[in-house]
Amino acid sequence: MTIVQLEYLVAVAQYGSFSVAAEKCFVTQPSLSVQIKNLEEELGVILVDRSKKPVELTDAGQKVLMKSQAVLTAMKQVRESVLEMQGKITGELRIAAIPTVAPYLLHKFVPAFRKKYPEVKLSIFEYKTSEIVDALLKENLDVGILAEGFVPATINEELLFDDKFYAYVAPKHRLIDEKSIALQSLDPGELLLLTEGHCLRTQILNICSTIEQEKSDLTIECGGLETLLRMTLATNGITIVPQIAIPYLSQPDPRCIKPLVEKDAVRGITLATNRYFPKQTLVKVLKKEIIEHMQDSLIDLY
Repeated sequence: MTIVQLEYLVAVAQYGSFSVAAEKCFVTQPSLSVQIKNLEEELGVILVDRSKKPVELTDAGQKVLMKSQAVLTAMKQVRESVLEMQGKITGELRIAAIPTVAPYLLHKFVPAFRKKYPEVKLSIFEYKTSEIVDALLKENLDVGILAEGFVPATINEELLFDDKFYAYVAPKHRLIDEKSIALQSLDPGELLLLTEGHCLRTQILNICSTIEQEKSDLTIECGGLETLLRMTLATNGITIVPQIAIPYLSQPDPRCIKPLVEKDAVRGITLATNRYFPKQTLVKVLKKEIIEHMQDSLIDLY
């Protein structure tokens, strides 16, 4: 049994294809297939069900896969520990943030991080939560920045900061003179929300389960906060915004931003990694940079 064989097995499990796995591992398909076959013969079990398209691991293959991932992670951590002892912070980080976080967070820490750690190659993406989780599980992504509570147990989450929710009320809305807004007091269908697939929508609906009991005569499907806010103003409506977005809103009227009565109207923003992600030193310095550059933005507005 060799490290190369374990790497090939992980690749086959990840891509569901011998040809794609071989391409990603920079070897020919016959070479990869022979190594997987040799591993099966040594262990005395079939690891890959080749009759299915895409190919799948057998039950035995799944068990060997888990051990293989742990072994490969430990090996990478050995290399990382040596670099850390030498005082080197290097490598590659592929980072993705959800759309309701990316525009208000990435620009705060990325320039400083690049300046402090010039040997780290950064790749930045903006994905929805489901896309981040899928990419982390397939190891196509190293780090996700998203809202807490939307990842499976195989993904590790570390809290970065709490992000409070505030009401965004159009100047001509009936609640514009209220000091605070109670979500439970809103008429069903009155609240404008992001389209399905955004965790921000799910979190708001979890806070107030009565919002969608009736259908509004206006349906707005938008995938970004800026469009949602403009439509809120245009329809004299009301919506919810996260605190980190407030400094960047185009509406200057301070009356439009109001605290919520609900004490649980907050989301945790987390840093998520695959359980087998080996670059723990990079994760630590990344987390530190994000928290430091967000401190001024997390002061309560009221």
